[in-house]
Amino acid sequence: MYLDRRSNIKRLDGDCKGALKGFKDSLDLKLKSSRGENIDVSDSCNNIGVMYTNLGKYREALGTYKKSLKKRSRIKGENDAGVATLYNNIGGVYYNQDKYDKALLMLKKSLYASWTTFGKNHPSIAATYNNIASVYHNQGKHDDALLKYNISLKIIQEQLGDNHPNAAKLYDNIGGVYDNQGKYDDAVSMYKKSLKIRLATTGNNHPSTTQSYRNIATIYRKQSNYTQAIEFYQKSFDSLCYLYGENHPQVVKDKQILDQCRLLKSKANTSL
Repeated sequence: MYLDRRSNIKRLDGDCKGALKGFKDSLDLKLKSSRGENIDVSDSCNNIGVMYTNLGKYREALGTYKKSLKKRSRIKGENDAGVATLYNNIGGVYYNQDKYDKALLMLKKSLYASWTTFGKNHPSIAATYNNIASVYHNQGKHDDALLKYNISLKIIQEQLGDNHPNAAKLYDNIGGVYDNQGKYDDAVSMYKKSLKIRLATTGNNHPSTTQSYRNIATIYRKQSNYTQAIEFYQKSFDSLCYLYGENHPQVVKDKQILDQCRLLKSKANTSL
């Protein structure tokens, strides 16, 4: 439908308010031309929910997602890809609200629906495992988080290859768990695997690559390995300067941290 296509363009351009209005107008037209019991109406409700989520209006998002879910599950049943997506979206809202038990319940329902639709080794299954792991991570359940992250990583490696950007994201996530556990050597190992993929797929001067440099530098700083910390903060700084210029907030922050590391390194050398 024309309104949906136009609204999707606005969504991709970052105009969430404009997209929201368009999706609402589209829903009104669909409701006028039907009794409301069709997939198109459910899809519109989901689109509206996504826009509310992007705008941080979580109560409204939940309401529209649940309307969409009720309509779609009545038509398609529970074992449907669209139903799985809606459970995932609802879980995402609960996650953003820090309602982790509710988030897990929805994400596990999404996982079961996806299994029936795609089998257990589909990239969408990997994404759901990643989301479940993120909840466990935020709950401080590090072993559970690592288990789910690694299941997700294995699926990505088998289906998309070890050099896929999704694998890089998972190495980052696993590294984050190790960081929180104080297992800094393991964290650096994961972050370097992520960096290797990012350098191969997006190059040196890309925001995701600079994030990998900062992740590694942060661990070295925690270990008081200021020489290595300076090296990787400098790489992040140089790439960000190339991308955004010296006045970008993250560039300014990296410069401050670089100066702090150099000072700490100087003090450490003086005390020897």
